[in-house]
Amino acid sequence: MMDLSKLGEVGAFLYHSGAVGQSNPKTRRDVLLAKGLEDTPANRRKVSKWLEAERQETVIIGDSSGLYLPATREEVDKYVKLQSARAKGVFRTLKSARLLLKEMPGQIEMNMETEGGADAETQGGAEL
Repeated sequence: MMDLSKLGEVGAFLYHSGAVGQSNPKTRRDVLLAKGLEDTPANRRKVSKWLEAERQETVIIGDSSGLYLPATREEVDKYVKLQSARAKGVFRTLKSARLLLKEMPGQIEMNMETEGGADAETQGGAEL
């Protein structure tokens, strides 16, 4: 059973509006309207930040159907599997970036030679 005392504002809204279980989702727009906010990109980002913070304490599932609190163990299990797969995907993509960092020097060196073979810093006989 979910500990209702850990619900933040979004979780409490979902609970009290009946968004418990995948078959009863609410949209981010519903969350905004309940908070008295307009549906703007900036306010949608606010909802994302609120969800991120609340998910530290409780499970709020967001999928293509909307946002909801889990009603069954199966919904939580499905959420855990999905989030685990996403996290593994992120770590796999970071692997290539880490390898590239190992290959790169501290700063990218630029070849400053000009077509005539003279170093760009000493062109014309004077150092720049």
